[in-house]
Amino acid sequence: MDMNSVAPAWSVRPICIWGLGPLRGIVARQCHNRDRTMRHALLLLLLPTAAMADPTLECSDAGSQVEIGSCVSAMEDRVALALEESYGFAMQAAAELDEVTGRLVAQPALEAAQSAWESYRDAQCEAIGASYGGGSGTGIAITSCRVDLGRARVDELLRFAD
Repeated sequence: MDMNSVAPAWSVRPICIWGLGPLRGIVARQCHNRDRTMRHALLLLLLPTAAMADPTLECSDAGSQVEIGSCVSAMEDRVALALEESYGFAMQAAAELDEVTGRLVAQPALEAAQSAWESYRDAQCEAIGASYGGGSGTGIAITSCRVDLGRARVDELLRFAD
């Protein structure tokens, strides 16, 4: 598809952005919900580089393993805050859904999913760390894994909240 053609309406999911209009053929709409705008703005502040592939590569100013470890650890702290906030937004959306449907299903399901995800994250990142054979990069690898998986989970939770 060239950049001048417009994708059929059925093939594009509207996204919520702040008045930028069509963006590369993606249908865009204004957010009329102040709460939604605030949550996205907050998370943009907490995760300015959520699309980066490798957290260690984001620490370009670090000159040693200690500095890289410190940098990645600070990223993990920001991701933890974003996870907390996005989980809160998702729980609020689940509560609203349960209220509208008259069923208490969405909140318990989200709680179970979050607990399962945390167990998966911990086990997966420990496995990544184990692959380093106890070497000096083990801690950085584990923390980087937690950052990567945490960023992906923030995205999932925000999609749930929308």
